Amino acid sequence: MTIEARPISLGSRAFDILVALVERAPEVVSQRELISRAWPDLVVVDASLRVHLVRLRKTLGCGKNGVRYITNVPGRGYSFVKPVRRLAPFAESVSQTTPAGSVARRDHLPSRPTGVVGRDQTVAEIRSLLSSRRFVSLIGPGGIGKTTVALLVAHAVQEDFPRAVHFVDLASITREELVVSAVASAVGMARMEDTLSGLVSWLSSRRLVVVLDNCEHVIGAAADLAERLHQVAPQLHLLATSRETLRVSGEHIYLLKSLAAPPPGNLTYAEAVTWPAVKLFMDRAAMSGHTAPLRDEDADMVAEICRQLDGIALAIELAASRVGSYGLIGTANLLRNRFKLLLQGRRSAIPRHQTLTAMLEWSYNLLTENERRALNRLSVFVGSFTLHAAGVVAADSILPSLDIDELLGSLIEKSLLSVSVDAGMIEYRLLEITRNFASQKLQQSGEAGPVSHRHADYYATSAEIEPPSADGIAATPQLANIRAALEWSFGPSGDPGTGARLAVRAIPLFLARSLLTECRRWSRAALGALPPEIAHTSGELTLREALASSSIFTRGQVEDIGRLMEDALLTAERLGENSRQLTLLIGLHTYHTRLGQFASAVGIARQGMEVAKNLNDPTSLAIASWMMGCAFHHAGDQTSAQFHLEVGFREAEQSDRSHFDTFGYDQRMRAMLVLSRVLWLRGYPDQSARVANEAIALAEQRESPVNLCIALLTVRPTLWRGDLDLAKQRANRLFELSSIHQFAPYIADALDTKGEIAVAEGDGQGAIELLRRCLELMRIENYHRDAGACYRALVEAHLLCGDVDAARLASADALAWAARTGEAVELPNMLRAHAAVLLASCEPQYAAAESALTQSLKEATRQGMLSIELKSATDLARLWRLTGRSRDGWSLLDPIYQRFAEGFSTPDLVNALHLLNELKPTDAIGTTCPHNRP
Repeated sequence: MTIEARPISLGSRAFDILVALVERAPEVVSQRELISRAWPDLVVVDASLRVHLVRLRKTLGCGKNGVRYITNVPGRGYSFVKPVRRLAPFAESVSQTTPAGSVARRDHLPSRPTGVVGRDQTVAEIRSLLSSRRFVSLIGPGGIGKTTVALLVAHAVQEDFPRAVHFVDLASITREELVVSAVASAVGMARMEDTLSGLVSWLSSRRLVVVLDNCEHVIGAAADLAERLHQVAPQLHLLATSRETLRVSGEHIYLLKSLAAPPPGNLTYAEAVTWPAVKLFMDRAAMSGHTAPLRDEDADMVAEICRQLDGIALAIELAASRVGSYGLIGTANLLRNRFKLLLQGRRSAIPRHQTLTAMLEWSYNLLTENERRALNRLSVFVGSFTLHAAGVVAADSILPSLDIDELLGSLIEKSLLSVSVDAGMIEYRLLEITRNFASQKLQQSGEAGPVSHRHADYYATSAEIEPPSADGIAATPQLANIRAALEWSFGPSGDPGTGARLAVRAIPLFLARSLLTECRRWSRAALGALPPEIAHTSGELTLREALASSSIFTRGQVEDIGRLMEDALLTAERLGENSRQLTLLIGLHTYHTRLGQFASAVGIARQGMEVAKNLNDPTSLAIASWMMGCAFHHAGDQTSAQFHLEVGFREAEQSDRSHFDTFGYDQRMRAMLVLSRVLWLRGYPDQSARVANEAIALAEQRESPVNLCIALLTVRPTLWRGDLDLAKQRANRLFELSSIHQFAPYIADALDTKGEIAVAEGDGQGAIELLRRCLELMRIENYHRDAGACYRALVEAHLLCGDVDAARLASADALAWAARTGEAVELPNMLRAHAAVLLASCEPQYAAAESALTQSLKEATRQGMLSIELKSATDLARLWRLTGRSRDGWSLLDPIYQRFAEGFSTPDLVNALHLLNELKPTDAIGTTCPHNRP
């Protein structure tokens, strides 16, 4: 028997219902399950399901010649009763036929809007413009559907920009200076200084799409950001929505039109529903419970309603939501009478930009007193909120919490409140326009103060604010409400005490999301208004620690940051918070190291070790040992540095943690960096290379820009090994990464290394330019950890250019800087460079050069730096050969060379062996030089 196949036309809801029934055929599927499949993010009445089932049966031909496809089982649900032949697993067939762009939720986007009418052509046009012009502003009055269209476009372009489309809802922020932070957080920018230039730099080379939604209330900042991004980010595509144009260069305006409504005239039902406005009205009327089909005689009336509402989508939805209760004629009468009353005294017809306000007023006046009171109070929420939050904030003696659930349902039915399910949790949200309208009513009612107080107090104590997880990820769906509560609390009519309690709970979330400017602002505000229950507690310590840590990343190495950390440390000591003491000591140690105050850093590290011993857990002992190792390295004791670093790694093996994140980065990463340097200095270049490679591989696995920059700082021992190609690759990568994220200290390190590479390649002039830029940046940032290497390399660069006078001045500056700061690690190399200057003079100063090299050798020996001993001894042996002391040179250099057990292919050891062969006395007995080594 041959079955004739023919296509049929089904709406999206009907199709979802049919799929659900066929999947389970011939089982009975409940009404609730069918509703959840067809309306996954909405709350609808059962009547809506019945309407679609009636249409679906009619389309399938149920009842013709006694054929049945779908039957109703009273009290249970519906069943597809015709035989079903499955040609392939259903999930597979759906995956093969569903376009990639139709996935409901993507990583960076809210859910794709469903049930949208009349916007296909608009979405296609905007998508095309966005591709060709790169910067499109979607302009239109409130309620016309700008956000809906923007989301549709965003989901559509994901086919061209997979996992690179970011949606930024600016409605959740209240201050223009927070626009940059909001965008930075949305696009996944790492911890950084929240500046416009930093964000623009970070995005400048990325290929992605950014949607800035609801720009009108922060239009100045949004316009500045959009214009800069369009100018400097050639691969970035920008879509903005606003009620007014941004009025900046590069902006292409797309005026979003209202949904088209039919002109006056005798219409049939079939003609009317071809117009988007009428189709939307009837779809939403059906959802409100209006089950009767549109008759031909009603078509003109519905068309008139849509024209009266100017085709504004939200206004149509609001009006259609009344049809289930009042019917078509009753709704039309209400619209005529209420609009005439509300617009009395106006000289013209309803202006488009006023239509929604009138619509909201009309809808508001139809509410009961308690519904209006609830709507007003719910307007204090920014973004989504839970039923529990609504019950606490909106309820009082006048409006009991038991009534809130019923009132929410009523407001949902009237399309004044939306509901969604996210990760199994039901959340509510007022449309932004509705919220603004209701907020004005709340102010007029005189209840704004008490309701705002309850709102702030709720989030100050609510379990909805969860701390960041162990991996540092912060899930903050209530961030917009937290911001609003903090703004009110520290505002002119707020309660700073409540704000301080909220700040204690919220600040870890700001830190985890790298919202450092906000973190600093709220922690400082809270410390200025500490209530008695927080003062002298761990809450105060949280605020002080947050203020210190956010300041060190956003304000450079300024002096008051040290005081902030010391104040926080005193608080931790007073409270006996040993683990927090260790964290703050790490921050203070980092601060002093960056300043080049290495002796102070050793003292702080010793304090950290004492605290860790009291804690007596492997993680704390590992971190404290690493801090000791880093301190001894910079202070010039490489033997002790290696010992403590290796002890730290043995302790870490006993820890149950895979990451050691403290004060903004993984402490193990810093330890691996320093160990790589120490191993090279101690004469183990091959082991140094292995540690460096492991550090970079580990940082890449974590996908953390800060940690990867730290790992890439191992480029310095890579350069010391003589691997110029790999060093150049890593230095370029460090410079690019640190520039993108505006990590100024690491930019300085990258410039220094690139300058040293230029010296190694013989490009003196290029090196001078890079090294001067590095020193200037170090001066601005007050960052001097590796300044010694930069000073020394500048001397070498001037010598390459043949400018001995400039080299002499640079050498004097370098040695003076070392004496002033206590620089140890680079001092032997500075002395070597100084000796080179003395020998390059018109009249070489052999005695002074010999003295400098002898001092360099002694200093390298004192610090336990075998690799630097070799360099100094090689230079001194060459000098002695010039003065007729070749035997002395051989006697000096040979024992040092003999102490090496690896790295014989590195340039320093190759050069030393070559020189030893030249210096070897003819009467030497045996072969003391390991000529047979590779």
